[in-house]
Amino acid sequence: MPTRRSLQNIRRLLAQALHSLTVITTTTAGNAAGTSIIATRLANAVSSNRYKHAWVMPVAGAQSGVLRRVRAEDALNLTTGELMVAPAFAATVATSVEVEIHRLLPPDDDDGWTGLRTCINNALRESWVTDRLAVTGVGGQASYSLSAYEEWLDADAVLEFRRPALDTTLNPFPAGQFDPVRDADSLTLQVAPTIATGDAATLEVFRPADTFIRVAGVWATSTVGLVNETDECLLNPDLVVAVSLAHAYAALASGPDGSRFQELAVQQRRRANGAKLMGLDHTQRKLGTELTTGNGYGWNGKDWPMGPPYGW
Repeated sequence: MPTRRSLQNIRRLLAQALHSLTVITTTTAGNAAGTSIIATRLANAVSSNRYKHAWVMPVAGAQSGVLRRVRAEDALNLTTGELMVAPAFAATVATSVEVEIHRLLPPDDDDGWTGLRTCINNALRESWVTDRLAVTGVGGQASYSLSAYEEWLDADAVLEFRRPALDTTLNPFPAGQFDPVRDADSLTLQVAPTIATGDAATLEVFRPADTFIRVAGVWATSTVGLVNETDECLLNPDLVVAVSLAHAYAALASGPDGSRFQELAVQQRRRANGAKLMGLDHTQRKLGTELTTGNGYGWNGKDWPMGPPYGW
């Protein structure tokens, strides 16, 4: 079973929300040409064209992660459960291999269609988590460069500057006046009073959820979001699915039945904004900053529960 916050699990939850996913386990090896998978469960379909245009992806075995398409008429044999795909897999898909079949959107971008992984990473990009960044004090220095975080950090996402804890049993405490200053491509933190040399201060910020990912069991900064099946994010999967679903409906709006999916996209965007309002941290900036009424990550920013107020 995929772990709860992994790409594989969130992708399946999203595909299920779209009523688009079938997961089967092959019961016989596919043909020698590599152009089929066989699962007796598929023989229960109501039509031999049930999966026409669907994407087929094994998630185990030698062909794991390889994406193929159902292209032919009557591609499904309702007697044997053999489903024909194209182009051929590089090798026969063996027996007892788990396979995902996606009818509406592919797992990854394909043939001009936005994939589910892109929808998920787009959802993570517009959501956020709280992080504390290390700032090492330099005596008498009133400005600290934040260039190491320039890839993802916004000035409006800076919440609090904290001095080291007075004791190992205590939490770090607010450091007084601070102000994140943006000057074109330069982002710095201005502090007053200054902190002593070597003090291990921390800067509390919101960071986009796609910039901090667990890969091979290790949490680290990421520039690519979720990539591997076992990669994990920090957010609740249900929240990620709610936001991803708005992106998925928007992707489907460019295809057949586009007007219906466009309407669903608008409705789901309202639900997604409401989910973000309830499920994400909306802590306001704290001591010593010019902005005291909120930031771009809170109610005063862009995430209105019924959609943005000015028709954005």
